[in-house]
Amino acid sequence: MVAVIVMAGSCSSNDKSASTASTTAAVVPTTAPATVPTTVASTDFYAPPNPLPAGRPGDIIRSEDLATPASFPTGGTLSRILYRSTNTQGDPIAVSGLLYRPGASAGVTGPRPIVAIAHPTSGLADACAPSVQIVPAGGGSARGDQLVSVLLPVVAAQLPQAVLVMTDYEGLGTPGDHPFVMGISEAHGVLDSIRAAQRFDGAGTSAKSPAVVWGHSQGGEAALVSADLAGTYAPDANVVGVAAGSPADPAHFGVALQAGPSKGYVLMAGAGLKAAYPSVDLSRLFTPAGLAGVDLAAHSCTETIAKYKDTDPATLFKGDATTLEPFKDLLMENSPAAQRSVVPIFLYHGEADPLIPVQTSKVILDQYCHLGSTVLRKTYPGGDHFTVVLLALTDIEHYLADRLAGSPAPSSC
Repeated sequence: MVAVIVMAGSCSSNDKSASTASTTAAVVPTTAPATVPTTVASTDFYAPPNPLPAGRPGDIIRSEDLATPASFPTGGTLSRILYRSTNTQGDPIAVSGLLYRPGASAGVTGPRPIVAIAHPTSGLADACAPSVQIVPAGGGSARGDQLVSVLLPVVAAQLPQAVLVMTDYEGLGTPGDHPFVMGISEAHGVLDSIRAAQRFDGAGTSAKSPAVVWGHSQGGEAALVSADLAGTYAPDANVVGVAAGSPADPAHFGVALQAGPSKGYVLMAGAGLKAAYPSVDLSRLFTPAGLAGVDLAAHSCTETIAKYKDTDPATLFKGDATTLEPFKDLLMENSPAAQRSVVPIFLYHGEADPLIPVQTSKVILDQYCHLGSTVLRKTYPGGDHFTVVLLALTDIEHYLADRLAGSPAPSSC
């Protein structure tokens, strides 16, 4: 469930789309990042005041401008931000992220639009947070900064009038554990990052800025649950459209995934479940060896994927969280389409995806249609978990640009 994704804005010609696809084709990886970086950037930045200052979700706690990489458009400013949000239990927390504000451009009237990016899996340890990796302590780059040095600059170039924001999600960089694939926590981080972008001084945004969300894999799930919660948790975020690709769905992290080569994701999801709901008894789901794997997952990036690829699942798992209570209900609550989305959605998926089968998004579509949501689903022959981004790129561009322009949203329902 790890992919580096890129996003572009509305294109006036096919040549521009082709250029974007060519630029990004070489940087879509075929493997997950393997290890925790050895350095962490500005660790003091991530320690919030205790207690948190009074305020609202989305309020900026602090920010710092970064040395904007040369890959970004000239004239823009990249900042690391720390902002208020809420965890799964509704308690106030601090969440970190990145915000990019473009330089002055002619023809901008009214508040700038906001693009919120829900990043794919980077891991669960603090050092795996995208905002940490963009400027590691001591200089250099521990993992090539692929999540940000590729993703954000392409979005910035193709949507030159938009302010971009990418949350790290709860517990990545900041204190506490990361609730991996727990959609409620992820959605709070995404929606509150939009509020933070609205309130960021000098960004050219306001409470009237329209916003769109784009995410892939873990980020696809986060984007979908953001759509689900936008109308109740954050109607003031003004989310007008969501694009979600190859979305993770913890409600389907069952025995099929346990039996296959990607069983490490189940261990990561166990760590995420425990982070969101500390009282759950994971010993009902995992053997002692499995619990050791959960602990490894909670303190690393994606090492568990390779480490447990060929492990006999009987040595790790005792039960199926998708069928046992209270785990089943908790996973359902944190999955896409747990409620009707008032935000239109574009759902895309590669038909040859070996990590998240294409049928997963069909199940999600059917659930949304039953609830009365507006969802367009498109699948791409030959596209796997990574290459589908390139195949879907033009469709993603046009869908989000049309939502920002106020055009009626198409639906597959």
